[in-house]
Amino acid sequence: METLAQEIQLKEVTIYHTCCTSCMVGCWGEVLRGSSSGAEGATGGSAGHDVDMARLQAMLEARGVPPHMFGSLESNMRNIIQRSMCSSAMNKVTSLIKGMQTKDDEGQQLSSVMEMCQILVMGNEENLAGFPSKQVVPELVALLHLEHNFDIMMYACRALYYMLEALPRSSIVVVEATPALLDKLKCIQCMDVAEQSLSALDRLSKRHNKHLLQSGAISACLMYIDFFSIDAQRYALAVAANCCSSVTPEEFHYCKDSLPLLSSKLLTPDKRCVESVCTCFARLVDNLKGDEKLLKELAAHEMLANTLKLLEVVPSVISSSIFTMVIRMFAVMCANCPDLAVCLLRQDVSNTLVYLLCGEQGASAHIELVNRTPQELFEIVSLIGSALHWSVCCRRTAQEAPFCSAARRGSHLAVEG
Repeated sequence: METLAQEIQLKEVTIYHTCCTSCMVGCWGEVLRGSSSGAEGATGGSAGHDVDMARLQAMLEARGVPPHMFGSLESNMRNIIQRSMCSSAMNKVTSLIKGMQTKDDEGQQLSSVMEMCQILVMGNEENLAGFPSKQVVPELVALLHLEHNFDIMMYACRALYYMLEALPRSSIVVVEATPALLDKLKCIQCMDVAEQSLSALDRLSKRHNKHLLQSGAISACLMYIDFFSIDAQRYALAVAANCCSSVTPEEFHYCKDSLPLLSSKLLTPDKRCVESVCTCFARLVDNLKGDEKLLKELAAHEMLANTLKLLEVVPSVISSSIFTMVIRMFAVMCANCPDLAVCLLRQDVSNTLVYLLCGEQGASAHIELVNRTPQELFEIVSLIGSALHWSVCCRRTAQEAPFCSAARRGSHLAVEG
């Protein structure tokens, strides 16, 4: 009898749970119908989910479901809600794809791409699971070719950017839009479209820098950089820096024509722009250090002189990590190309090093070292060592001797510090 009673009780509990779950599902349907649209509910993120769950709990309590039952079934209900949201969002996306394909109605195309932006900007990998990137991207690329309709092109660029932001793994599909995005930079018809293209390319360059490099992204992004807003200039130089991360000697021609412009940008007052340019040159030197000829081409166009000026700017425009990178870049250049070491000596690099170590007190009787991190001091001393090595190996002229003496002095100061 006891066993029979337990079985009856278990069946009653199971039936009660089933009824509560059915009640929750019915209430959830009312929550969805009470929303302004299924798509908005599907893309509201965690905050939207919490609001919907609060409304659902209130409805259940009004119908007599105990609060502790809601807590025990909440995890299962969240899974049901998540699936319903994803299904609703995907249905909406499918209809928007059809809207973007209506070539005879640009009003419908604009409305569809704007709604696509709204879904993507509010979405993430959780609530956009199963998003059909392979179907959406070709339609967005097609909209990018509607050169007479700037609004459609701008929202198409924006949708690609939001897709990369919400669904990072979709970049393998979005990268196919690279030629269309670069075209908006090579022939600028609308500045807003060009700048929106830059933001999408910046996202792409973080994962597909080699593809962008070989597509000519560096020259395209820098072609009209002086006409862009400061934010767009940062995007352009960030793309260039990412593309330089894996340049081989055979690929040097992709960035060769942009070196004069990059050298001039070393003196721009914007911190992020300068740091991106420094990163460009540091990565190129590191990748091409085995080829003296290419190192000399990198150092042309006042690159050395402008970088030395940058190091002496007070207050410093660059961060400690970028400062260390620049000093290491000089050391690598000196170690791998004697001509560049001599060129640096002739451009008073020794005086610059003394200034970096001692500040304005470099010529006074009582010298105190500037407060620098151990890594900064290490790189400065390494550069002094590389410069001294080649100054000893090379034939000293009367003009070079004072520079060698100053370099030795800087080395002694660093060791004493």
